[in-house]
Amino acid sequence: MYAKTSLHNIVHDLHSGKVECSWHYIHTDLGPVCIGNFYRPPGAADEIISSLTEELQEHAERCIGTIIIGDFNIHHRKWLKHSNANSNIGAVLQNISQEFALLQCVHEPTRGKYLLDLVLSDFPSKIRVLPMNADHNAVLACFDLQMPATRKIIRRG
Repeated sequence: MYAKTSLHNIVHDLHSGKVECSWHYIHTDLGPVCIGNFYRPPGAADEIISSLTEELQEHAERCIGTIIIGDFNIHHRKWLKHSNANSNIGAVLQNISQEFALLQCVHEPTRGKYLLDLVLSDFPSKIRVLPMNADHNAVLACFDLQMPATRKIIRRG
């Protein structure tokens, strides 16, 4: 998770015990937004995606919105245009996204000709797929979230 050094309103909540995901909260003018950084290794058990539901329920009830960004390593041609097949696990993730009203925001391939790196969000976003970094293209996700105004107070004794 990268943030500007001037941004002081991001809090790390926890690293998941069930899946490779870290959860963070960013405090905005409207309330906290939940951000999950997710990784599903290729060929991992389907339960990894299914357990995401429990974690989303736990975090989403505390927030005004959710953003999940990560390398999901799934294929589902009906939902993710750049896929090689329609997998059951892809359908499970699509159902989870629909259940939590999360839109999949990346629309270009991110690894070769496949779309494996997703941004799931209930906020409007601007997404850019950037040049390759290691074996995947980087994904830049921009969200227009208003941060609370802060001011520096200098005390004199």
